[in-house]
Amino acid sequence: MDVMTDCGPQSVYTMEVNPKNKYLKILPVLAHDEVFGFEEVSSMAGRKRAFAAVNGGFFKEYGQPVGMVMIDGRLITPPTGETPVLCITKNGNAFLRELNFHGYLKVNNSTITIDGLNRLQQQDEVVLFTRDFGYSTRAGLPTLNLIIQDGMVKEILDASEPIRIPADSMVLSFTGTARERLPQGIKEGDLAEFFYTVTPVSEPIKQAFEAGPWLVKDGKVIARDREIRVGVTNVPAPRTAVGIKGDGKVVFVVVDGRQSHSRGMTHKQLAEFLLNIGIVNGAALDGGGSSTMYYNGKVVNRPSLGRERKIGGSICILFTGKRK
Repeated sequence: MDVMTDCGPQSVYTMEVNPKNKYLKILPVLAHDEVFGFEEVSSMAGRKRAFAAVNGGFFKEYGQPVGMVMIDGRLITPPTGETPVLCITKNGNAFLRELNFHGYLKVNNSTITIDGLNRLQQQDEVVLFTRDFGYSTRAGLPTLNLIIQDGMVKEILDASEPIRIPADSMVLSFTGTARERLPQGIKEGDLAEFFYTVTPVSEPIKQAFEAGPWLVKDGKVIARDREIRVGVTNVPAPRTAVGIKGDGKVVFVVVDGRQSHSRGMTHKQLAEFLLNIGIVNGAALDGGGSSTMYYNGKVVNRPSLGRERKIGGSICILFTGKRK
């Protein structure tokens, strides 16, 4: 559709999904199904046999998602606590909310608090790695590691270089002074269990992808002119957003920008548009050259780079009914 703003006409693409429809699935997808890497939205959609998709949230230098990603109930990366997370619960309810994470590894009668999950490790930290992170810990520091497989400590390993993450295993890695947090007496064969809390939630989350800053909250525009990750947001640019209507439906929006047919929107203009189409709570996803909407086998918007940008992740829509 064409939408008129102070900057002239803008090309806007919207897609509405009912998360309670048992034949549809809103699925976060990471590039190549790993924390690191880049891939086009159309490629991710094709791999998952999705009929529609948009680009996901923000990502770091090597494609790592910024914040929470949960796929089919499996937590891949935790929330930052700073920006809202798009969540779909097991009952098909959708919400946007800042979430907090606390993770632990219980070994016998000892509990070890972890500082991070599936992210690059810093000095004096305890980080847990799963195979979602990739084939190795990518550690650039000397580490002490617990290799955990089938619910027990399989190996305790000192290393001065990255170590392999075996299939169906986890690696709990200690650096620097964090080594002192490994309880004495732990040995190979001890029982080990990872557990965590994500709060506040009132029902189990099945799918989650952390978004960027709030645009609309409780029916009010709260977009700001500058955001920490985004920078200046009061200039027209390509934008992607996700919103939830009063009836619980999820709406994805992509705005073309930096082109003659559509300069793009500011965050406040995008927030006003979300309000006008019935969004009660809405947040930005990654924008600029990442803004992409895929539908029925093709990219339907016009990405500002003149082609798809390879990005860290997307949100795909799958048809789960029988195919004729």
